[in-house]
Amino acid sequence: MTQWLYLCSDLGIPLDGTKGASEHVRAITRALCANGAEVTVLAARGHLPQGHPASQLSHHLGTDARGLGDVLRRWLDSNGASAGLATELAQIAYDARLKDEMDQESISPAADVVVERLSLFSSAGREFARQHDIPYLVEMNSPMAQEAAHYRDAGMQSLARDIEQKTLQAADYVMTVSADLRAHVIASAGLDPDRVVTVPNGVELGLFDHPYDRFQARREAGVPQDALVFGFVGSLKVWHGVEVLLEAFQRVQREIPLAHLLIVGDGRRLAYYRSLVASSSLDGHVTFFGGTDHSTVARLLAGVDVALAPYLPQSTFYFSPLKLYEYMASGLCVIASRAGQIAEVIDDGHNGMLVPSGDCEALADAMRHVGRDPGLRARLGEMARQSVAHCSWGNTAQQVIELANRAIRDRGNAKVAEVVHARS
Repeated sequence: MTQWLYLCSDLGIPLDGTKGASEHVRAITRALCANGAEVTVLAARGHLPQGHPASQLSHHLGTDARGLGDVLRRWLDSNGASAGLATELAQIAYDARLKDEMDQESISPAADVVVERLSLFSSAGREFARQHDIPYLVEMNSPMAQEAAHYRDAGMQSLARDIEQKTLQAADYVMTVSADLRAHVIASAGLDPDRVVTVPNGVELGLFDHPYDRFQARREAGVPQDALVFGFVGSLKVWHGVEVLLEAFQRVQREIPLAHLLIVGDGRRLAYYRSLVASSSLDGHVTFFGGTDHSTVARLLAGVDVALAPYLPQSTFYFSPLKLYEYMASGLCVIASRAGQIAEVIDDGHNGMLVPSGDCEALADAMRHVGRDPGLRARLGEMARQSVAHCSWGNTAQQVIELANRAIRDRGNAKVAEVVHARS
């Protein structure tokens, strides 16, 4: 069986977390195992759930680095400086320690292939692959350096960009989650287009297309049984558009009194959104469930009538939103922003509805339209379910395995190529 090392160095992605990135790591490694790979996960934080088929290399480096980050953050705050620098320095410290430990083989597994989820300042994975002369695949979910500079008050943009470019250039193949991200990385990093492949996110079909009980789902969510429930799932980042959603929902609720909004997710802005609701006419018509695991999310979606993905306008939309596939696999009527890959997955009026990003009135109009037409909701939801029936994590894993095999063939290592081909 082929030995795979899956590396996630991002201190912000715990293996046992509730955010989409955490689920992505768990899901793709589970699918790789199901497709014949023997996977070892090396991550900065958290633990794989009990029963997960991959093995995990546990170590204290991530905990140490986060502790350093906390100390630096307090020091920066006390001196009136940007605390964002503390996160960057902690990430650098982690990568430096990890590289040193892997060089000394104290936490270094046997591996035929390395897959690394691109993280800010990550270099340990590429160095490990280079030293062992094995295929190195980089999984790119966003332009990390650019995102950090734009959203996280980054202080070392130039260094972050340089390291990211070196990592991407060292990869046998870069796997981007969307076509827009593929075009971006080819242009910005000067990569050979043949080495950059779009591998979209998947969905755990068996979990999200299960016929859960609607009554039980609403009772668990804490929403009225007779309500028209609009639902949002996400980590409450600024770009998710929750503030616009709340404004649009306020307009809808005035005209459809039974309308109720369920928000499932957590994040630094949760308290702010709660305060907006508490000080408005929406108090009592919005339920904040908080963050939870994916099994619970799947059950809760059974109590939702309309699912929402109201992303804000961005110069380039790189994402492949997990929530979109999960909404659709659940057979829900989806209203989403017309942006990037979303507009490739949703055919407006056929398997969902698209609205301009950030357009509150257009969002409210779409919510009113489907809210008043249960037949339309049912038709769009069923077409959505059919549209993602082929988007399993298993299919995603098969694409990753084929790229690994291709990388081995490209390297001309016939002996290893035969092993991977035979066992994968």
